[in-house]
Amino acid sequence: MTLNKIRDVILRGWLGQNIWYRYIRPPGAYCKGCGRRYTYRQYDLLPRERIDPHYMAAYAICECGSHTWRFVG
Repeated sequence: MTLNKIRDVILRGWLGQNIWYRYIRPPGAYCKGCGRRYTYRQYDLLPRERIDPHYMAAYAICECGSHTWRFVG
């Protein structure tokens, strides 16, 4: 078997899915406070808090109350 086939077989299994979601990080937004993962669609639905009333900029607030994010993909 080639390395790509071996990798695909591992990632299809239960252990591979845990490795994928814990270490490889599929695309989305990750809260730096609690580590919770949101898809981009879920991130758009999160409540927002305005930074400054004069500007349109706003923070997205996670369920844990943090507003710091890491984006992947």
